[in-house]
Amino acid sequence: MLKTRDIETLLFEKVLTGPLKDAGYDCPSGRYYVELRNVCFQVDKMYIFEELKKYDRIDTTWYDENYTPKIKNQIGNVVDRIVENPETRQAVLVMSDENGMNTDNICTMYMHIMLDKVDDGSYDMDYIVHMRSSDAIEFGNDMEWHYKIAFIIKFMLANAGLNVNQEVRFIWNADTFHLYDHSYEKIRSNMHELTPE
Repeated sequence: MLKTRDIETLLFEKVLTGPLKDAGYDCPSGRYYVELRNVCFQVDKMYIFEELKKYDRIDTTWYDENYTPKIKNQIGNVVDRIVENPETRQAVLVMSDENGMNTDNICTMYMHIMLDKVDDGSYDMDYIVHMRSSDAIEFGNDMEWHYKIAFIIKFMLANAGLNVNQEVRFIWNADTFHLYDHSYEKIRSNMHELTPE
């Protein structure tokens, strides 16, 4: 499986070779972008481009105000399903509004929580994110919020008597994983480390 560093390298190659796409509107990150489509990778670091983390444009409180309300009533049900059957495939948090509709084409579509029993009777946890659209620069903020949700679920499972191991494996799926043009020059000036010798 690809890792976060692989996504960094693939996006860097796209910055160098294109093609550029037009978002059709201007946003704080730019208008033109490069993208990877239908990517799946294991998250092994918090940021795609370490040197750009200070340019994150959405504070993590935005996620608490806009994302958390969409799943707050689902978390208890997900925990109950896992406690009833730790190997269930039904532990899914869907990012929808109260009426079950998603009218704003939200970037994060759903999260799937899956456990695997290990020899000592404890469980490893996979937290699988499914994105319609994933921005490389905002990835760190996305991950901070997902870490928090995973911690809440682990805490609730522990209170219910289920022993989930400390480290959670995060797997990221994105229909489009993109990088806007406002970041290109900074990336080009710092990416010599990724260029093969």
